[in-house]
Amino acid sequence: MDGNRTTTVLTIDDEQAIRESFAIHLEDCGFNVLTAEEGSAGIALFEAERPDIVLVDLRMPGMGGIKVIEHIRRISEETPILVVSGTGRIQDAIEAVRCGAWDYITKPVQELSILTHAITRALERARLLRENRVYQEQLEVRVQERTRQLALANRDLANINERLRKLVEIARGLSGCRGLAEFGERLLTEFARSMAATGGSVYLAEAEGLSLIHTIDPDHAPAFLPFPLSADSAFQRALTSGQTILVRNLEEEPGLHPSGWSGYKNGSALVFPLSDVKDGVLGVLALHNRQTPPFTEQDREIGTILASYICEGIKTIRATEALQESEYRFREMAETLPQFVFETDTIGRIVYANSRSFEFFGYAKEDLEQGVTILDVLAPESRDSAKANLCRIVHDGTRNRGTEYQALRKNGLTFPVLAYSAPILHESRIVGVRGIV
Repeated sequence: MDGNRTTTVLTIDDEQAIRESFAIHLEDCGFNVLTAEEGSAGIALFEAERPDIVLVDLRMPGMGGIKVIEHIRRISEETPILVVSGTGRIQDAIEAVRCGAWDYITKPVQELSILTHAITRALERARLLRENRVYQEQLEVRVQERTRQLALANRDLANINERLRKLVEIARGLSGCRGLAEFGERLLTEFARSMAATGGSVYLAEAEGLSLIHTIDPDHAPAFLPFPLSADSAFQRALTSGQTILVRNLEEEPGLHPSGWSGYKNGSALVFPLSDVKDGVLGVLALHNRQTPPFTEQDREIGTILASYICEGIKTIRATEALQESEYRFREMAETLPQFVFETDTIGRIVYANSRSFEFFGYAKEDLEQGVTILDVLAPESRDSAKANLCRIVHDGTRNRGTEYQALRKNGLTFPVLAYSAPILHESRIVGVRGIV
């Protein structure tokens, strides 16, 4: 219902005086009023105008109120229908509620404010139901979208894995790594083996600096190198230029700073930036060789090709870790939807509860088999109210349209709930109570 337009009330009653009195009162209260003198005309008006709420008499010439309720319910499940009738038969009220009426007001209506209150209450309930439906629909859309995203992520990971299987033998051996630590160790081991390096380290970029993932010679590799690095260091040159730095003889490079630690004084060095066009710098890999001959141009070219494949491996592992975290959050969201559904017999013994209820209240199915009543899951201060509601539902067929209780877990902890309940009918006989919390 649009909050900027006037609420429309449709009154269906064969008594002209009642229609007119209702119309005058409700229009004075700010409602737009439509009237019909019998059921068929009322349905035609409903289909044409789609009012926000319907007031209907049960006993009318031609189509009676029950048929009107059934017809409107087939068209709209959310439109509030209030029965205003003078039949005085409880079975009529029960039948009307069973067919979809929300409330029953007995004629003559001595105080029209009672009618206004009932309409206002029904409209508020309708609003809450609509909001709940919209929320559920939006939640379903979010779940579907998340599922789609997870499917796309899985597809992307499959594509990445397919690419990894086609890489050279060194890169192929890295695809089975389960985390960045294992990846860094195997990566550095394979690089050192292929390049005949005697030392080296792998760093990944973070916001504040470079974090060590693995090293061959710990004496030369601190756990963290804060930004900014020395402008004349091999690491900074590689990160800035995006190119592999080859130093054939460290002793012949006096202006080259050691990137923030004690550094290597002799031998040759290779520094590979781990970066790609999309994600930029991911880290840096450095190799050191004290043996002769030193690293060569061919070493740099081969290592540069391998480094480009390594970036895919890093992103794959990060994406996998992010996907696992996302899937965990997704499962947590799905497992914490706050609906508890239950059924009882006519004396309040719980005969059914959904799995969420078991989880939240701390009971097991075996407890239900031994006998748990609705009063057992409520705090003592709420039990009298629950008994009264149970009696009204079982004996009168009254629907509980929302009552706050203090619920009680099996371990003795209490918490507030809002419960809605209605009679369970079998062959027009009340056999129990069904509710949602």
